[in-house]
Amino acid sequence: MKENFGDRFPVFAGSTFQKSWTFRNGGESDWPEDTVFIQTNGDDLKAKPFKIQGPIHPKQEVEVTLILQAPLAPGSYNAFFRFMSGENNRFGQKVWCDILVKPEPVRPQPIPQIFEVKERSSLLDDESMIMEKPIVQEPFFKFIEVKQE
Repeated sequence: MKENFGDRFPVFAGSTFQKSWTFRNGGESDWPEDTVFIQTNGDDLKAKPFKIQGPIHPKQEVEVTLILQAPLAPGSYNAFFRFMSGENNRFGQKVWCDILVKPEPVRPQPIPQIFEVKERSSLLDDESMIMEKPIVQEPFFKFIEVKQE
């Protein structure tokens, strides 16, 4: 079995991501045509059952890719998956998706420009000609050069 990422994979809160596994039919018979790959237990990552396009013959490989969604709260989450056919006949090895949800990064907000309207000239009758200039904001701190003797 191969997978696209290992344990404690970092994802942002609420984001969608893909988890893939490649499985090999190591048995001596085909996997049933009604085989699905399902979440069996663990944290809810919004996984939908994946229908296997089968049958899968002995020694044949199949790749399963699920689109999952990270929970909104930061923390460690695990979901477990397995193949199933017929009336809840589970087979093959149990696999999992282990993620570490990080808070959504804070995106800097643009600082709004503050404008001051110049005094209107009595020569201008057209208001579209009023010019604006940005107000220069003084820093709230100043660097002072200290000279050593």
